[in-house]
Amino acid sequence: MTVKQFPLLTCLIFVCGFLLFGCTADPKPATPRKTEQQATDNTPKNRIVPETPEPIQIYGEVQPEQSLKVQFEIGGLLEAGELSLQAGTIFRKNQLLFQLNNAAAFRVFNAGRQQLANHVQILLPAVQKNFPAELDKWNAFLLALGPENLLPEFPQLNSKKEQEFAADQNLEAQHLGLMQMQNNMRQHFYLAPFDGSIAEIRVQPGQTVSSGQTIAVLSEKGKHTWTATISIADKKILQAHPQLDFRNAKGEIVATGKWMRSAQPHQLNYRIAPQKGHKITNGEVLRTTVPAN
Repeated sequence: MTVKQFPLLTCLIFVCGFLLFGCTADPKPATPRKTEQQATDNTPKNRIVPETPEPIQIYGEVQPEQSLKVQFEIGGLLEAGELSLQAGTIFRKNQLLFQLNNAAAFRVFNAGRQQLANHVQILLPAVQKNFPAELDKWNAFLLALGPENLLPEFPQLNSKKEQEFAADQNLEAQHLGLMQMQNNMRQHFYLAPFDGSIAEIRVQPGQTVSSGQTIAVLSEKGKHTWTATISIADKKILQAHPQLDFRNAKGEIVATGKWMRSAQPHQLNYRIAPQKGHKITNGEVLRTTVPAN
């Protein structure tokens, strides 16, 4: 190779190397064309879909809608009546619930009532002879003089002859004396004024009570309220549901109720009634559930 050919060879090698490099290098990535859907999708990829709010559960206590305090006008030693009383005990109207110790007066009264009954029994043949149309009336009066009953009213006398007969036998005077004794003894007895249950016992038999002291609280049968203490915000939500179901600790629906007005801002009241086949008692805790919105 001559000196003149050397520059030509150098140029040839440089051109070949440049071409070889261009063929082997990675091509520049092409920019993808956006589709119409991609161009308009501006939804944030980290958007959180809100969950449904949890329902509100409120727990409240069953209370008597109307309560009656048991009090005696006189003081004395408290004794049990016909029932063994405790909170929740069910009673019937006119059952003897409480009494004060008056054994001596009671013995005198029972003796006088038995004496009147014996007197009427002896006079029945004379009634049948002189007033046969009145015999059933006097038999009913005799039956009502039994020791398990309050003293009955004296029979109505329908003729002057019958009035004279009763006066001669001193029957009205005997009955009047017993009625006065019974009225005095009423202060020693407390009879149930309605069908209901014991809401609260404050004094136990064997303890001494004073005049006007509350010894128990009664609630009338079938009349209950459900009361809860809640926030004002929750109260507004529940007031939008005027009628609700109430469940016991087992989750059973045992009562339904209607909203009642309350003067207390944090107190919620519903008048409730038991479902068929279920019983509710004062002091029992029930819960209700409403949507949060």
